[in-house]
Amino acid sequence: MPSPPRAPAPTDQQSTDVTGTPPGASWRPALSGALQERAVACARAVGLRLADPERVLATAAEAARGSHRFEFAGPSLACGFPSIALTLLHLTRALPGEGWEQRLHTALGLSARSTARSPLHGPGLYGGTGGLALVLAGAAETEPRYAPTALKVQTALLRQVASGPWQSKPPEVPGTYTTDQTYTKDHLYDVVTGASGVLGAVLATGVDNAAGEEASGLLIRYLSGVAEGDGGGRLLSPTDSVDPALLEECPQGYYDLGAAHGAAGPLAALSLACRAGHRAPGQLQAVRALSEWVVEHRVQDPWGVNWPNHVGRHDPPGRGAATGRPPSRAGWCYGAPGIAMALWHAGHALEAPELRRLAVEAVESVLRRPVSERHIPSPSLCHGVAGLLMVCLRLAQDDPDSPLQDHVPDLTEQILGLFDPEAPLCFRDEEQPGVFVDDPGFLTGAAGVALALLAAATPVAPSWDRALLMS
Repeated sequence: MPSPPRAPAPTDQQSTDVTGTPPGASWRPALSGALQERAVACARAVGLRLADPERVLATAAEAARGSHRFEFAGPSLACGFPSIALTLLHLTRALPGEGWEQRLHTALGLSARSTARSPLHGPGLYGGTGGLALVLAGAAETEPRYAPTALKVQTALLRQVASGPWQSKPPEVPGTYTTDQTYTKDHLYDVVTGASGVLGAVLATGVDNAAGEEASGLLIRYLSGVAEGDGGGRLLSPTDSVDPALLEECPQGYYDLGAAHGAAGPLAALSLACRAGHRAPGQLQAVRALSEWVVEHRVQDPWGVNWPNHVGRHDPPGRGAATGRPPSRAGWCYGAPGIAMALWHAGHALEAPELRRLAVEAVESVLRRPVSERHIPSPSLCHGVAGLLMVCLRLAQDDPDSPLQDHVPDLTEQILGLFDPEAPLCFRDEEQPGVFVDDPGFLTGAAGVALALLAAATPVAPSWDRALLMS
């Protein structure tokens, strides 16, 4: 694969000096020298291609024809114009004087106009109003002229939360296989569409009025209720919603452990709300119960602490011993990195340093694995190297003495090794083994990769990682 480009020589409109701290920045770049310049150059190259709407739409249309999963949805944060706007926003902050402001303005306009064609009827983070609200709130912090639109979208978000399905306790739905177990379907509580992601969006857009306080309180009480009950509480997935392989393996249902759709999502959301000073009765107890449950189900692989994707309803806790179920990939969505991030926040919320130590130990275990055993061949945030890079950056930023920062250059080199200037958007997602998709989006595409490179190489805080419940 072609090597990443070296940073071009600076011109009046393009500077490679990223060592000076912009106003309001409070982030320590983890890279320096030539590697820092290469990371910025690659992020810039991706940004220039994402800033071309015709290129993005043509590339997305071609990608959709070659994939069974990919979809470009105009107002979606997962893969839509808000993905692109978020990347251009952070290029605007990191590389002033290069003309990114006008490109950002165009992307925000396309984001807003796309809602006419695909209205955002729900508050979900990745396919609903929550994602657009998060992006606009960030834009308004940089450029006040976006504040009225940001407020309008935030108001819509809070209204949708108030009328949503999140009662003070989760609805009790009888299981299909037992009369004594209730469950909550993951789309109601997870990060992608459910209460965990929506709470992250509400916290990111501001809880400084009565409606914001009411919305955050409602979501906190709901997620605290999810943690009640035996085992993982109502996180149990019923047999009528699992794929055939899981149904055969777990005929009485299973508990999902991942950050995207499982226990780590509510744990991170509730813990982050605590850290931000937003609390409700039962919240700390829920954080404690979820963290204890997650810790109890860790396993030991040849490299150290890890977690499986899921555990069956009656599976005995791993208690650190190897099990017959293989560990998951080393991604944000599933695997030790995403779970470790949730435990890190829980450790702060509960003032439990042992949880923070376990979080670091888990990521160190991932980094001891050979690259081929991490099972994250894509450069992306969700299930790729950029997600692992961001976890290392966040933990190292919180703890300057963390050994995780030492691994940032290698992870960056791994991402840069996947840079392909001949690809339409420079980075491609390996959707399945040998199946590559030119995805422009945040979660699994080029936009998210560029943002992670900027986070490693520039002194601009990656506030966008609120969408991953990392901050």
